[in-house]
Parts: sequence; structure tokens; C-alpha cells
Amino acid sequence: MTATVELPTYTYRLVILNDCDAPETRMIALVRDRGKGPEWTYLSADKRFGGRYLNWSPLQFPEEVTDLHAFGVKPVIELRDGQHRLRVDRLSGSTATYSDGHSRKWQGHSESMSTVRPELVSALKRWSAQ
Repeated sequence: MTATVELPTYTYRLVILNDCDAPETRMIALVRDRGKGPEWTYLSADKRFGGRYLNWSPLQFPEEVTDLHAFGVKPVIELRDGQHRLRVDRLSGSTATYSDGHSRKWQGHSESMSTVRPELVSALKRWSAQ
């Protein structure tokens, strides 16, 4: 008889981390939480993200993240050339603000796409099913 291993149940959010990260597809972070404190990592396979940005890190300032919907955009996952790519569709105006209260708009181009790191595709699909 084999033992059944129960996998952790996470909730997921797609966010821009703080006022310093530009609101564009390359800077979208995935936040996951299973009730023990949120963790984050960037979705992008961009080679400029190295080292610690490719691991799950504790989200130290959860009040500083901005959910993508606040920017008036909706993430869209596409499969192109055997890779999962992320782009956004603009749905409405932005309600996002900087920490000083000034309005914050989505800065990415409408055709801009970011390749998703392969190890995060299943988590991204679980996010889209929530």
C-alpha cells in the first residue's frame, strides 16, 4: 500500500510588487499563499532576472503590492512556439495609485509579451482557474 501525499493548496495573485517595479508584463509577479504567509516570484523567463528572483521569496511588504486588475488590465496566457507567453488586454482605466496617492497607469505596450518560466506554468494555470 502506498501513502497518498497531499499537495498544499495555494491561493494565487498576479501583482506588481511595489512602486519601483514598472507595471509591464515582464515585471508581473506571482504571489502564492497557503495560510502560512505569502511568497512571490517573477513569472518572466527574462535572463536579467537571476539569482534570488528565480526562487520563491517571502513577501515582506504585502501592503505594497498592486493586483493587476487595479491597472485595468487582464492577463492572457498564450502558447506560441512551444512556450507559454503572457500579455495583457486593457479592459478599463487604471485605479492603481503610488504609495503617495498619485495615479499609476499600466506602462507596457499592448503587444508586449513575456515568456513564462516553464516551472511556473502549472501555478499560472491554477491561478487562471480560481
